[in-house]
Amino acid sequence: MISFDRKKTMAALTPLISKIVTSKSPYPICEFVLIEVRKGEDLMYLTCTDCNLSGTARVTLSQCAGEDFKVCVQARLLQDMLKSLPDGEVTLSVKDGTAFLRWNSGESRLSTAEPADFPNTYAITEPVIQGRMKRSSLATSLRTVIKAAAEESFGRPALASVLFDSLSGSLNLVASDSQQLICASFPSELPDGSFLLPNPGAGLLNVILAATESDVVDVICSKSHARFDMDDFSFTSTLVAAKFPKYQGVIPQGPPGILLIDRQRLVQIIKRASIFCSKEAGCISLSFSPGNLKIASEDLGYGMNLKESADCEYSGPEINMKVKAGLLLDILHSIPGERIEIGVTESIRPLRFRPETPETKGETQLAVLMPAK
Repeated sequence: MISFDRKKTMAALTPLISKIVTSKSPYPICEFVLIEVRKGEDLMYLTCTDCNLSGTARVTLSQCAGEDFKVCVQARLLQDMLKSLPDGEVTLSVKDGTAFLRWNSGESRLSTAEPADFPNTYAITEPVIQGRMKRSSLATSLRTVIKAAAEESFGRPALASVLFDSLSGSLNLVASDSQQLICASFPSELPDGSFLLPNPGAGLLNVILAATESDVVDVICSKSHARFDMDDFSFTSTLVAAKFPKYQGVIPQGPPGILLIDRQRLVQIIKRASIFCSKEAGCISLSFSPGNLKIASEDLGYGMNLKESADCEYSGPEINMKVKAGLLLDILHSIPGERIEIGVTESIRPLRFRPETPETKGETQLAVLMPAK
Protein backbone atom coordinates (compact mmCIF):
# COMPACT_ATOMS: atom_id res chain seq x y z
CA MET A 1 0.00 0.00 0.00
CA ILE A 2 1.22 3.51 -0.82
CA SER A 3 -0.09 7.00 -0.10
CA PHE A 4 0.55 9.96 -2.41
CA ASP A 5 -0.54 13.56 -2.92
CA ARG A 6 -3.32 13.86 -5.51
CA LYS A 7 -2.22 17.24 -6.90
CA LYS A 8 1.46 16.30 -7.34
CA THR A 9 0.56 13.00 -8.98
CA MET A 10 -1.85 14.67 -11.42
CA ALA A 11 0.81 17.20 -12.44
CA ALA A 12 3.30 14.40 -13.09
CA LEU A 13 0.92 12.04 -14.85
CA THR A 14 -0.82 14.49 -17.21
CA PRO A 15 2.12 15.19 -19.59
CA LEU A 16 2.79 11.48 -20.03
CA ILE A 17 -0.82 10.51 -20.71
CA SER A 18 -1.46 13.43 -23.08
CA LYS A 19 1.46 12.54 -25.36
CA ILE A 20 1.92 8.77 -24.95
CA VAL A 21 -1.27 6.93 -24.02
CA THR A 22 -3.48 6.56 -27.12
CA SER A 23 -5.95 4.01 -28.45
CA LYS A 24 -3.79 3.54 -31.57
CA SER A 25 -1.31 1.17 -29.93
CA PRO A 26 -1.78 -2.49 -30.95
CA TYR A 27 -0.73 -3.58 -27.44
CA PRO A 28 -3.44 -3.32 -24.73
CA ILE A 29 -0.76 -3.03 -22.02
CA CYS A 30 0.17 0.40 -23.45
CA GLU A 31 -3.15 1.76 -22.12
CA PHE A 32 -1.83 1.19 -18.58
CA VAL A 33 0.55 3.13 -16.36
CA LEU A 34 3.17 1.24 -14.37
CA ILE A 35 3.38 2.48 -10.76
CA GLU A 36 6.47 1.50 -8.76
CA VAL A 37 7.82 2.25 -5.31
CA ARG A 38 11.02 0.65 -4.01
CA LYS A 39 11.52 -0.37 -0.40
CA GLY A 40 13.23 2.32 1.66
CA GLU A 41 12.66 5.05 -0.97
CA ASP A 42 10.30 8.03 -0.85
CA LEU A 43 9.82 8.23 -4.64
CA MET A 44 6.92 6.92 -6.73
CA TYR A 45 7.71 6.13 -10.38
CA LEU A 46 4.94 6.51 -12.97
CA THR A 47 5.76 5.06 -16.41
CA CYS A 48 3.79 5.18 -19.68
CA THR A 49 4.86 3.77 -23.05
CA ASP A 50 3.63 3.14 -26.58
CA CYS A 51 6.71 1.00 -27.34
CA ASN A 52 8.31 3.83 -29.38
CA LEU A 53 8.08 6.48 -26.69
CA SER A 54 8.46 5.84 -22.95
CA GLY A 55 8.20 8.40 -20.18
CA THR A 56 8.68 8.21 -16.41
CA ALA A 57 7.65 10.80 -13.82
CA ARG A 58 8.95 10.79 -10.25
CA VAL A 59 6.73 11.96 -7.38
CA THR A 60 8.06 12.46 -3.84
CA LEU A 61 6.06 10.65 -1.15
CA SER A 62 5.48 11.85 2.40
CA GLN A 63 7.29 8.79 3.81
CA CYS A 64 9.57 5.96 2.71
CA ALA A 65 8.02 2.71 1.55
CA GLY A 66 8.21 -0.26 3.89
CA GLU A 67 8.25 -2.72 0.98
CA ASP A 68 8.44 -2.91 -2.80
CA PHE A 69 5.22 -1.96 -4.57
CA LYS A 70 4.40 -2.45 -8.25
CA VAL A 71 1.10 -2.38 -10.14
CA CYS A 72 -0.28 -1.55 -13.61
CA VAL A 73 -3.58 0.34 -13.72
CA GLN A 74 -5.50 1.89 -16.62
CA ALA A 75 -3.86 5.26 -17.21
CA ARG A 76 -6.84 7.33 -18.31
CA LEU A 77 -9.13 5.81 -15.66
CA LEU A 78 -6.62 6.74 -12.95
CA GLN A 79 -6.31 10.24 -14.42
CA ASP A 80 -10.10 10.72 -14.48
CA MET A 81 -10.38 9.53 -10.88
CA LEU A 82 -7.64 11.84 -9.64
CA LYS A 83 -9.24 14.77 -11.46
CA SER A 84 -12.50 14.16 -9.63
CA LEU A 85 -11.03 13.87 -6.13
CA PRO A 86 -10.39 16.71 -3.66
CA ASP A 87 -6.81 17.69 -2.81
CA GLY A 88 -5.08 15.59 -0.19
CA GLU A 89 -3.55 12.16 0.31
CA VAL A 90 -4.81 9.22 -1.74
CA THR A 91 -4.05 5.57 -0.95
CA LEU A 92 -3.44 2.83 -3.54
CA SER A 93 -3.34 -0.83 -2.55
CA VAL A 94 -3.41 -4.20 -4.32
CA LYS A 95 -5.10 -7.37 -3.12
CA ASP A 96 -5.51 -10.60 -5.12
CA GLY A 97 -4.70 -8.82 -8.40
CA THR A 98 -7.17 -5.99 -7.80
CA ALA A 99 -6.19 -2.36 -7.14
CA PHE A 100 -8.11 -0.19 -4.67
CA LEU A 101 -7.97 3.59 -4.67
CA ARG A 102 -9.07 5.14 -1.37
CA TRP A 103 -9.63 8.72 -0.26
CA ASN A 104 -11.11 10.29 2.85
CA SER A 105 -14.74 9.58 1.93
CA GLY A 106 -14.71 6.55 -0.34
CA GLU A 107 -12.90 4.00 -2.45
CA SER A 108 -12.93 2.60 -5.98
CA ARG A 109 -11.75 -0.63 -7.59
CA LEU A 110 -9.43 -0.38 -10.61
CA SER A 111 -8.67 -3.05 -13.20
CA THR A 112 -5.01 -4.06 -13.37
CA ALA A 113 -2.55 -5.73 -15.72
CA GLU A 114 0.46 -7.89 -14.95
CA PRO A 115 3.47 -5.61 -14.28
CA ALA A 116 5.79 -8.22 -15.81
CA ASP A 117 4.02 -7.66 -19.16
CA PHE A 118 4.78 -3.95 -19.17
CA PRO A 119 7.44 -3.15 -21.82
CA ASN A 120 10.85 -2.20 -20.49
CA THR A 121 12.04 1.32 -21.17
CA TYR A 122 15.05 1.30 -23.45
CA ALA A 123 18.48 1.35 -21.83
CA ILE A 124 21.14 3.16 -23.85
CA THR A 125 23.98 0.64 -23.86
CA GLU A 126 26.26 2.05 -26.57
CA PRO A 127 25.99 5.85 -26.42
CA VAL A 128 27.35 7.92 -29.29
CA ILE A 129 26.32 11.30 -27.83
CA GLN A 130 26.19 12.13 -24.14
CA GLY A 131 26.16 15.42 -22.25
CA ARG A 132 24.26 18.06 -20.33
CA MET A 133 22.43 21.24 -21.26
CA LYS A 134 20.55 24.09 -19.60
CA ARG A 135 16.82 23.35 -19.37
CA SER A 136 15.65 26.91 -20.03
CA SER A 137 17.78 27.17 -23.19
CA LEU A 138 16.53 23.84 -24.51
CA ALA A 139 12.92 24.75 -23.69
CA THR A 140 13.12 28.10 -25.51
CA SER A 141 14.79 26.62 -28.58
CA LEU A 142 12.42 23.65 -28.88
CA ARG A 143 9.37 25.86 -28.40
CA THR A 144 10.68 28.09 -31.20
CA VAL A 145 11.26 25.39 -33.82
CA ILE A 146 8.68 22.68 -33.14
CA LYS A 147 5.82 24.21 -35.16
CA ALA A 148 7.96 24.22 -38.31
CA ALA A 149 8.14 20.42 -38.42
CA ALA A 150 5.84 18.75 -40.94
CA GLU A 151 2.80 17.10 -39.35
CA GLU A 152 3.15 14.11 -41.68
CA SER A 153 6.25 12.70 -43.34
CA PHE A 154 4.88 12.61 -46.92
CA GLY A 155 7.58 10.06 -47.68
CA ARG A 156 10.25 12.24 -46.01
CA PRO A 157 10.34 11.21 -42.34
CA ALA A 158 13.20 13.63 -41.59
CA LEU A 159 10.78 16.54 -42.05
CA ALA A 160 8.36 15.12 -39.45
CA SER A 161 11.04 15.48 -36.78
CA VAL A 162 13.37 17.93 -35.05
CA LEU A 163 17.09 17.84 -35.79
CA PHE A 164 19.51 18.10 -32.84
CA ASP A 165 22.81 19.15 -34.42
CA SER A 166 25.72 19.69 -32.05
CA LEU A 167 28.77 21.44 -33.47
CA SER A 168 31.70 23.19 -31.76
CA GLY A 169 30.02 23.73 -28.39
CA SER A 170 26.72 24.90 -29.84
CA LEU A 171 23.49 22.92 -30.23
CA ASN A 172 21.27 23.77 -33.20
CA LEU A 173 17.64 22.66 -33.13
CA VAL A 174 16.19 22.70 -36.64
CA ALA A 175 12.78 21.86 -38.10
CA SER A 176 11.38 22.29 -41.60
CA ASP A 177 8.31 21.30 -43.61
CA SER A 178 10.06 22.29 -46.90
CA GLN A 179 8.19 25.64 -47.02
CA GLN A 180 9.59 27.09 -43.82
CA LEU A 181 12.67 26.35 -41.75
CA ILE A 182 13.40 27.47 -38.18
CA CYS A 183 16.75 27.10 -36.43
CA ALA A 184 17.47 27.93 -32.77
CA SER A 185 20.94 27.67 -31.23
CA PHE A 186 22.43 27.81 -27.75
CA PRO A 187 25.69 26.76 -26.02
CA SER A 188 25.83 23.17 -24.78
CA GLU A 189 28.25 20.56 -23.47
CA LEU A 190 27.27 17.93 -26.03
CA PRO A 191 30.02 16.53 -28.26
CA ASP A 192 29.76 16.98 -32.02
CA GLY A 193 27.06 14.83 -33.58
CA SER A 194 23.40 14.87 -34.57
CA PHE A 195 20.18 12.92 -34.23
CA LEU A 196 16.56 13.24 -35.40
CA LEU A 197 13.84 13.24 -32.72
CA PRO A 198 10.43 12.37 -34.26
CA ASN A 199 7.44 14.65 -33.71
CA PRO A 200 5.88 12.56 -30.89
CA GLY A 201 9.15 12.63 -28.94
CA ALA A 202 9.67 16.34 -29.61
CA GLY A 203 6.11 17.06 -28.50
CA LEU A 204 6.55 15.15 -25.24
CA LEU A 205 9.89 16.81 -24.54
CA ASN A 206 8.30 20.21 -25.13
CA VAL A 207 5.54 19.46 -22.60
CA ILE A 208 7.93 18.00 -20.02
CA LEU A 209 10.32 20.96 -20.24
CA ALA A 210 7.40 23.24 -19.37
CA ALA A 211 6.37 21.03 -16.44
CA THR A 212 9.72 20.13 -14.86
CA GLU A 213 11.41 22.03 -12.07
CA SER A 214 14.86 20.78 -13.09
CA ASP A 215 17.57 23.28 -14.07
CA VAL A 216 19.51 20.90 -16.32
CA VAL A 217 18.78 18.13 -18.80
CA ASP A 218 21.06 15.14 -19.32
CA VAL A 219 20.89 13.50 -22.73
CA ILE A 220 22.33 10.17 -23.82
CA CYS A 221 21.88 8.95 -27.36
CA SER A 222 22.64 5.75 -29.28
CA LYS A 223 22.18 5.15 -32.99
CA SER A 224 18.53 4.20 -32.49
CA HIS A 225 17.31 5.84 -29.24
CA ALA A 226 17.70 9.03 -27.23
CA ARG A 227 17.06 9.42 -23.51
CA PHE A 228 16.47 12.73 -21.69
CA ASP A 229 16.77 12.84 -17.89
CA MET A 230 15.64 15.57 -15.50
CA ASP A 231 15.15 15.62 -11.74
CA ASP A 232 11.48 14.66 -11.95
CA PHE A 233 11.03 13.27 -15.48
CA SER A 234 12.80 10.90 -17.86
CA PHE A 235 11.83 9.76 -21.31
CA THR A 236 13.20 7.63 -24.11
CA SER A 237 12.32 7.89 -27.79
CA THR A 238 13.20 5.96 -30.90
CA LEU A 239 15.06 8.11 -33.43
CA VAL A 240 14.38 8.71 -37.12
CA ALA A 241 16.83 6.84 -39.34
CA ALA A 242 16.96 9.40 -42.14
CA LYS A 243 19.08 12.29 -43.37
CA PHE A 244 17.99 15.85 -42.67
CA PRO A 245 18.41 18.32 -45.56
CA LYS A 246 21.53 20.51 -45.52
CA TYR A 247 19.82 23.36 -43.76
CA GLN A 248 22.82 25.71 -43.66
CA GLY A 249 22.69 26.08 -47.44
CA VAL A 250 19.04 27.21 -47.31
CA ILE A 251 19.69 30.17 -45.00
CA PRO A 252 20.40 33.38 -47.00
CA GLN A 253 23.77 34.87 -46.12
CA GLY A 254 24.21 38.65 -46.36
CA PRO A 255 20.86 39.51 -48.01
CA PRO A 256 21.00 42.89 -49.84
CA GLY A 257 17.75 44.09 -48.27
CA ILE A 258 17.24 44.46 -44.51
CA LEU A 259 13.90 45.44 -42.97
CA LEU A 260 13.34 46.26 -39.29
CA ILE A 261 9.77 46.42 -37.98
CA ASP A 262 7.76 46.06 -34.77
CA ARG A 263 6.83 42.38 -34.59
CA GLN A 264 3.37 42.76 -33.04
CA ARG A 265 2.48 45.53 -35.50
CA LEU A 266 3.34 43.23 -38.40
CA VAL A 267 1.39 40.34 -36.83
CA GLN A 268 -1.75 42.49 -36.64
CA ILE A 269 -1.47 43.51 -40.30
CA ILE A 270 -0.88 39.95 -41.50
CA LYS A 271 -3.89 38.73 -39.50
CA ARG A 272 -6.10 41.34 -41.20
CA ALA A 273 -4.70 40.50 -44.62
CA SER A 274 -5.29 36.78 -44.09
CA ILE A 275 -9.04 37.45 -43.76
CA PHE A 276 -9.13 38.48 -47.42
CA CYS A 277 -6.93 35.67 -48.75
CA SER A 278 -8.20 33.13 -51.19
CA LYS A 279 -9.01 30.12 -49.01
CA GLU A 280 -7.40 27.78 -51.57
CA ALA A 281 -4.05 29.58 -51.90
CA GLY A 282 -3.90 31.49 -48.61
CA CYS A 283 -1.32 33.91 -50.05
CA ILE A 284 -0.58 37.57 -49.42
CA SER A 285 1.64 39.96 -51.38
CA LEU A 286 4.61 41.76 -49.83
CA SER A 287 6.15 44.81 -51.52
CA PHE A 288 9.44 46.07 -50.12
CA SER A 289 10.62 49.63 -50.87
CA PRO A 290 12.83 52.10 -48.96
CA GLY A 291 11.12 52.99 -45.67
CA ASN A 292 7.93 51.12 -46.49
CA LEU A 293 6.34 47.67 -46.57
CA LYS A 294 3.05 47.16 -48.41
CA ILE A 295 0.85 44.16 -47.69
CA ALA A 296 -2.01 43.15 -49.96
CA SER A 297 -4.42 40.24 -50.29
CA GLU A 298 -7.47 39.48 -52.41
CA ASP A 299 -10.09 36.84 -53.01
CA LEU A 300 -11.13 37.13 -56.66
CA GLY A 301 -13.99 34.69 -56.18
CA TYR A 302 -15.76 37.06 -53.77
CA GLY A 303 -14.35 40.34 -55.12
CA MET A 304 -12.69 41.24 -51.80
CA ASN A 305 -9.25 42.71 -51.16
CA LEU A 306 -7.11 44.51 -48.60
CA LYS A 307 -4.15 46.87 -48.98
CA GLU A 308 -2.16 48.26 -46.07
CA SER A 309 1.17 50.01 -45.61
CA ALA A 310 3.52 49.77 -42.65
CA ASP A 311 6.23 52.29 -41.90
CA CYS A 312 9.51 50.51 -41.27
CA GLU A 313 13.26 50.75 -41.65
CA TYR A 314 14.14 49.17 -44.98
CA SER A 315 17.20 49.61 -47.11
CA GLY A 316 17.63 47.55 -50.22
CA PRO A 317 16.16 46.86 -53.65
CA GLU A 318 12.45 47.12 -54.41
CA ILE A 319 11.09 43.56 -54.36
CA ASN A 320 7.61 42.06 -54.67
CA MET A 321 6.70 38.52 -53.62
CA LYS A 322 3.90 36.30 -52.39
CA VAL A 323 4.02 34.19 -49.23
CA LYS A 324 1.65 31.91 -47.32
CA ALA A 325 -0.05 34.05 -44.66
CA GLY A 326 -0.42 31.19 -42.18
CA LEU A 327 3.25 30.23 -42.38
CA LEU A 328 4.33 33.86 -41.99
CA LEU A 329 2.20 34.19 -38.85
CA ASP A 330 3.67 30.97 -37.43
CA ILE A 331 7.17 32.37 -37.89
CA LEU A 332 6.31 35.75 -36.38
CA HIS A 333 4.86 33.99 -33.32
CA SER A 334 7.91 31.71 -33.02
CA ILE A 335 10.68 34.31 -33.31
CA PRO A 336 10.88 36.35 -30.07
CA GLY A 337 11.67 40.03 -29.59
CA GLU A 338 9.89 43.37 -29.91
CA ARG A 339 11.43 44.16 -33.28
CA ILE A 340 12.18 41.67 -36.02
CA GLU A 341 14.74 41.78 -38.81
CA ILE A 342 13.71 40.47 -42.23
CA GLY A 343 16.41 39.76 -44.78
CA VAL A 344 15.29 40.13 -48.41
CA THR A 345 17.25 38.80 -51.40
CA GLU A 346 15.08 38.28 -54.49
CA SER A 347 11.41 37.65 -55.25
CA ILE A 348 12.15 33.96 -55.82
CA ARG A 349 14.56 33.55 -52.90
CA PRO A 350 13.55 32.83 -49.28
CA LEU A 351 13.07 35.51 -46.62
CA ARG A 352 15.22 35.35 -43.49
CA PHE A 353 13.75 36.28 -40.09
CA ARG A 354 15.53 36.88 -36.79
CA PRO A 355 15.08 39.13 -33.74
CA GLU A 356 16.81 42.48 -33.95
CA THR A 357 18.35 41.81 -30.52
CA PRO A 358 18.66 38.30 -29.00
CA GLU A 359 16.71 37.99 -25.74
CA THR A 360 19.42 35.85 -24.13
CA LYS A 361 23.13 36.27 -24.75
CA GLY A 362 24.57 33.38 -26.74
CA GLU A 363 21.17 32.13 -27.93
CA THR A 364 19.93 32.77 -31.46
CA GLN A 365 16.69 32.15 -33.35
CA LEU A 366 16.40 32.27 -37.12
CA ALA A 367 13.68 31.36 -39.61
CA VAL A 368 13.46 31.02 -43.38
CA LEU A 369 10.25 31.27 -45.42
CA MET A 370 10.03 30.22 -49.06
CA PRO A 371 8.00 32.43 -51.45
CA ALA A 372 4.72 30.96 -52.67
CA LYS A 373 4.74 29.59 -56.20
